[in-house]
Amino acid sequence: MRSIGEFDHEDHATNFCGYLNGINIRTEVEDEGDEGPWTVWVHDEEKLDEARSEIALFRTSPDDPKYLRIAQEGEARAQEETKKLDKLRRKEMKFSRNWNRGSGVGRVTLGIICACVFFYILSNLSDAIRGLLMMSIYKKEYAFLPEILKQGQIWRLVTPIFLHLSFFHILFNMYWTFELGRMVESRKSSIFLICFVLVAAVISNFLQYIIAGAGFGGMSGVVYGLFGYVWMKGKYDPGEGMFLHPSTIMIMLFWFAFCFVGPMNIANGAHAGGLAVGTLWGYLSSTVVRR
Repeated sequence: MRSIGEFDHEDHATNFCGYLNGINIRTEVEDEGDEGPWTVWVHDEEKLDEARSEIALFRTSPDDPKYLRIAQEGEARAQEETKKLDKLRRKEMKFSRNWNRGSGVGRVTLGIICACVFFYILSNLSDAIRGLLMMSIYKKEYAFLPEILKQGQIWRLVTPIFLHLSFFHILFNMYWTFELGRMVESRKSSIFLICFVLVAAVISNFLQYIIAGAGFGGMSGVVYGLFGYVWMKGKYDPGEGMFLHPSTIMIMLFWFAFCFVGPMNIANGAHAGGLAVGTLWGYLSSTVVRR
């Protein structure tokens, strides 16, 4: 930092300093006492010659309105930059808090996993339990939810998520429920996760039922909902502290596409419905918050 000159009047020194800052020459004023003089210091050595030329011109007409105008514009830009830095700092602090928030499994996530394992064992021991949890006990496909509409068995909109058809099926779903569920629960809240699971379950189950009838089960619709939500949050609102590695995104999207073209009997309607719910929820909540 180098001195380029002194002023006997404080207003001249501050106006000139503001003018230089307004034309991107970082400057500050130092007063030698209450009576002056006021010394102008330039931060950047490479701009010293330009600053010296400007001070010579300024001394010839210090009351030229352009100096005050540019100084005011520079001050306005500096205030805007300060606001942006403050906003960025708050986002970084929020991200740090969210990222360091408890990484253990939450109660709701653990409860969902335990319920799925419990009903997996129970449904393999009892056809009656399986029938109670299915979307419909009617064999005819596309029957319009007679138990729900006529008999008030509302639970059938959700309970198919607790049915799993094989050990690999439940292992895959519980792994991703653990990874994604605990992330959402720790960054948001247990109540939020409950609401999210209910919405994703109802929409994904209903879509699968409309497409292929009642013969399905599994948590994968909700898993793809959680995946879509965390994916969008990491992309558009990273301050929430939710993040997926690019390889994880590729694996999930590959499996989603493979299930559509592969030979296996997969609840693709549930996958698509859950993914749609999660991506829309994550994207809309992120973009609305940013505005």
